[in-house]
Amino acid sequence: MFYRPGCQPSRIACPLLVLVCDQDQSALPGPPADAARQAPRGELARMPGGHYEPFLDGHERAADTELAFLFRHLPADPAPHRPAPGTDGATL
Repeated sequence: MFYRPGCQPSRIACPLLVLVCDQDQSALPGPPADAARQAPRGELARMPGGHYEPFLDGHERAADTELAFLFRHLPADPAPHRPAPGTDGATL
């Protein structure tokens, strides 16, 4: 009842990609676009089409946008995984 995603976008510290479809009538593009602009590390990507466009004809474009975002924000050569002190390094 009290969960409101995007209610305080200025407090989102991690990189945020918001992909909106301009003709979407299910999730209107205005509020998410505003949230992307207010987030300190927010990026807005727009594409033409309706709600399911990123999964249909626009899939390649949406995937390219998402991959480019990840490449910009993930380290190219991540540090090797080190288990936390006091653990045996086992993963769940």
